[in-house]
Amino acid sequence: MLETLKVTLDANTNITPEVKENLMELITVFANNEAFKDVDLSNLNERLKTLNIRRESKYLVRMPARYNAFNNEILVNEEMISESDVRHWMMHALLGVITGNENRYGFTTTDNEIIAMTEGYTEILTNYLVGDIEDNYFTDEILVTNLLGKIIGEDNLFTAYFKNDSEAILSALREIDERLLQILGMMDENFEASKSNSRPSKVCSILLTFIEIKPELLKNYPEYFPTTEEDFPKEQAMDEASRLNLAGLVISEEDLNHSRPIESIDNAPVMQSVNTR
Repeated sequence: MLETLKVTLDANTNITPEVKENLMELITVFANNEAFKDVDLSNLNERLKTLNIRRESKYLVRMPARYNAFNNEILVNEEMISESDVRHWMMHALLGVITGNENRYGFTTTDNEIIAMTEGYTEILTNYLVGDIEDNYFTDEILVTNLLGKIIGEDNLFTAYFKNDSEAILSALREIDERLLQILGMMDENFEASKSNSRPSKVCSILLTFIEIKPELLKNYPEYFPTTEEDFPKEQAMDEASRLNLAGLVISEEDLNHSRPIESIDNAPVMQSVNTR
């Protein structure tokens, strides 16, 4: 399949030889990774025929690079990409090409919903394939996507992502607790607002909503919950957990103090999903 992909990419007149070489290297990294051996790359082959890479205004592309599935373009913020890890951002965009479907990719719906979870999971896969970067742009999305994976199963995330099956995500959350669907909306709102710099991150509100719906997450996965009062209101979290006391769960101050700061999320086991095929 790699040879077929190379022939297709070489025939694309929209992309320079140097960029083709870089893309092919990333495609090879993905295709040769055992975790992705069953991913169908025929869609990638089709999209490589017309894929374009275009410079765009920093006001329209508020990150170093992103994939536009509708136009089959990787849009590059030249000012930001020059100060970023190009290989990392191109792998993030390439995963969009691999899962591109009409105007969307990953979990994202045709109405452009579940976009934050898509970006979070895409970044989880990117970190796994080419390594993490300092000051990760998608820290909030990685954090919340990991928690959702703990709830519905990391293997289910993997399958739904590569099959563009947003309904599988919605159905799984609805079956467990319909209130979990509001997490997706909160993620999208936080993603759009924080990335446009219209307001600071509201990830703490999302974490508190998790605790209200499934307080056992705080006890079972303390590494995903920050500990400083500035980052996360522990007393409020304690009050919520105590008030709900789901199934007799008792969350103590000691449990909370054993939590790690949000910055240490990079050390959390975020890639179990690719090992549970």
